[in-house]
Amino acid sequence: NEQKPRQAAGDRTGNTASVVDYLRAQIRERDCWRSVKDLPDWERLDVSIRFQLDSKGRLSRPAEVVRPRFIPSGDKFMIVAADRAIRAINLCEPFEMPEEEYELWRNQDIVLTFDEQF
Repeated sequence: NEQKPRQAAGDRTGNTASVVDYLRAQIRERDCWRSVKDLPDWERLDVSIRFQLDSKGRLSRPAEVVRPRFIPSGDKFMIVAADRAIRAINLCEPFEMPEEEYELWRNQDIVLTFDEQF
């Protein structure tokens, strides 16, 4: 089910998904993400990170944890998972993004989920 690029304004959720896939691939290829599978109970350590990128693939808004919304101070493994996810984004910056397609992610919150499928 391949989507063709749109020429007019509208709901860009399909395009945002392709941006997320593109970023995930770069993080994997550049080996920026250190998995949490070495931590106890790693299956529960899914973390979603929100950020924005400029036309050059640099962070225009710092990466921040959006899920879980609250990490208890005593949950050291979830803290490590969140730190690793943010570090992965920071290490891979700048992302190689096609400037001619900047409208796909311009001023858009990009949310990446770091989980066992990452």
